[in-house]
Amino acid sequence: MKTTKSIFFVLIALSVILFNSCSPEDSDELIIDESYEGADYLFESEMILGDKKEITYTIENMQRAFSNLSKTGRLDEDFSIETTDLYVRFLPADTTDIKLLKQDTSITLFDHPLDFEIEQIGSWYHDPSIADSLPTWQYTVVDVKYNFPLVKYEVLANLFMVDEDDDTMSSGRISQGTWERLEEEALRISGNLDEENLNSGRSLGRWRPAGCLRVEENSATTGNGKMLPIEGVEVIARRGLKFSKKRTDRNGCFSMNLRFRNSVKYSVKWEVINRYRVANPYGLSRTYNRPGGYTKSRWQQDIRRNVHGREVWTEATVAKAIREFHRQAEEHRIKVPGLHNNIKIRLKYGSKSSNVVNGSFRHNPIYPVLGGGTNTVVMRNMLRNDVKFYVERNDGTSVIFRVMMHELGHMSHILEAGVNFQFSYVRDPMLVESWAECTEYYFTKPYYPNSISSMPDQTRRTIIAGGTKSWQYTPFFIDLKDGTNQSIIRPYGATTNDYANDNVAGYGLERMLKALDNRTTLRGVQEFLINNYNYGTENNIERMRDFYENIKDNHD
Repeated sequence: MKTTKSIFFVLIALSVILFNSCSPEDSDELIIDESYEGADYLFESEMILGDKKEITYTIENMQRAFSNLSKTGRLDEDFSIETTDLYVRFLPADTTDIKLLKQDTSITLFDHPLDFEIEQIGSWYHDPSIADSLPTWQYTVVDVKYNFPLVKYEVLANLFMVDEDDDTMSSGRISQGTWERLEEEALRISGNLDEENLNSGRSLGRWRPAGCLRVEENSATTGNGKMLPIEGVEVIARRGLKFSKKRTDRNGCFSMNLRFRNSVKYSVKWEVINRYRVANPYGLSRTYNRPGGYTKSRWQQDIRRNVHGREVWTEATVAKAIREFHRQAEEHRIKVPGLHNNIKIRLKYGSKSSNVVNGSFRHNPIYPVLGGGTNTVVMRNMLRNDVKFYVERNDGTSVIFRVMMHELGHMSHILEAGVNFQFSYVRDPMLVESWAECTEYYFTKPYYPNSISSMPDQTRRTIIAGGTKSWQYTPFFIDLKDGTNQSIIRPYGATTNDYANDNVAGYGLERMLKALDNRTTLRGVQEFLINNYNYGTENNIERMRDFYENIKDNHD
C-alpha cells in the first residue's frame, strides 16, 4: 500500500509539472505550438506569390502534346495518356495531422502552391485565407494510387508524368526519348519552356542539378572562421510540379537523380536525416530558398553570418550541430529517433534557457488523456517532441553546438526511458541535468574542446554559483567515464571537500543510458552499475555520488 500511495503522489506531482512547465503561450487552446505573434521567433521574409502558371503535366496538356507530335510523325510509340499522378494539397488541422504527413517520407511537402510564380523569395508562406493561428495548406504531387492519410486534402489536377531514374525509365511505360519529346512539347504549349529553349529552334538537352552547401564557422570573440560542410539536409530542385530531392553527403554536396530541361529553383529544408527538423511554429521544417530565382547552374552556397543574415546562418549552424550530435550518438550507441519519431527544434531569440520540457511527455505518458474538449487540446499541445532552442545575438558556433548536444542529450534520455525520465524529473532533477551535461561534454569535445574543457573540473562552489537551479548541473556522469580524479589534482589551497573524489572511470555512455532506463535517481544508477558491470572501480562510485548528493541536500 505504501508503494501505491507513493506512485499516486508522484503522478499528482507530474500532473502539476506537466501544466506548470509551459509558458502561458504554450497553454493556449490552439493546437499549434505558438502563433506567429511571437516576435522572438526567428523569421526571415515572407514569400510573395506572383502570377498563376498553367500546369504543364495536366492530362489535357499532355494529350495536346501527344496529338501534336503524332501529327508531325515525331512519336514512334503507341501509348495512352492517363492519370499517373495527382497534384494535391493537404490542410492539417493540428500537430497530429502534421505528424501523419511527416511520417510519410515518400512525399515532399511545400507550404506554397507549385503552379504560381514566386515574386519575392522568402523562407515561408501562409495562405491568407487561413488564420495565422492554424497550419497552412501543404502542396505536393503523389502517385495516383497513393494511400491518403486521414488528413483533409484536395485534388487540384490530374497529371501524366513518368518516373525518371538516372538514364533509365523505371516505370517502363514509354522510352526516355519519347518522354523527353513529349515533355518538351507540353512545356512549350503550356508556356513553361525556358525562353532560351523556345527561341533556339532545337532541344538544348537536359541537365542534372547539383552543388554543395557550407556554413561559416563563427565566433563572437575570434570572428569568422573556416567553412563547414552541411551534411544530411534535404535539398530540392524544382520547376513547376516537377521536383527532385537529395540529401547532402559528408562534404555537403548533392546531385539529383532527375534531369531537367528548364532552369530550376533550389531550396534546402533544414531537416536532418529525416528525423530532426528545425521547425516553424507549426512543427514543419523551415526552408531556405536560394536567392536569385531560376538557374541552370550548380548551387555552390557558402552561408555567411554577415552576408546572409543571422537567421539563415543560425538555421544552417543548428542543422550542422544536429548532424554531428547524430554522428556522436551512433559512435556512443545512444538512442536516436526511430521511424515514427521526429525531433522538432524551435529556434527563438532570447536569453532564456533552452529546454525540452514541452517534449518530455511525448513518449510513454504514464496516465491517459481524460475527457475531451479543452483538456484534450491542451494535452495534445504538450505531447510533442519539442526542443525550444534560444539563441542570443552574439552566440557563435561553439555555443550553438554545446546547447544542441545538451538538449538532444535530454531527448536521448526521453527516447530511451520516457517513463523513467518523467519520474526522474520529479524525484532527482540532478540526474536529468547531469546526464545532459555528460552528452554536452563528450559530444562537443571532438569539435570544440576548449569550450567545454572546464566542465569535468567543477568545484562544489562553482556548481552552486550559477543560480537557483545550478546545483542540478554536475559532472557526475562525466566522472563515470573520464580517467581523472579531480580531488587529487586539485589546485593548491583547495580542500578535499571542494572536489568529488572521482576514483571512477571506464563507464561508456551506452551503459549509463542503460542505467537510466532502469533507475530514476543517482543512487539507483550507482546501484545498477555496481550490480551489472565490473570495471574495477565500482566500490568508489558511492563515495563520488555522496559528494553530489550532499550538494543536492544543501543547496539554497
